[in-house]
Amino acid sequence: MKAQQKPKSQNLTNNMAENSYQKAYSELQSIVAKMQNEEIGLDELGKEVKRAAELVKMCKEKLRDVEKEIELSLDA
Repeated sequence: MKAQQKPKSQNLTNNMAENSYQKAYSELQSIVAKMQNEEIGLDELGKEVKRAAELVKMCKEKLRDVEKEIELSLDA
């Protein structure tokens, strides 16, 4: 069975999702670096930890989606 080619609009959506992943990952790295360098004050720490948790969740979801796509492609 031949794998179906994705429409251009879906490729564009995938590129946007990848950009979103890259932005989320970069922001997460920035937060971690601030925490490691003790650049975040106590008042700001709670907010940054919540944001980091949101970013981790987003990245995990995207990685799961990509894993599923790869598995489907290999099974085709």
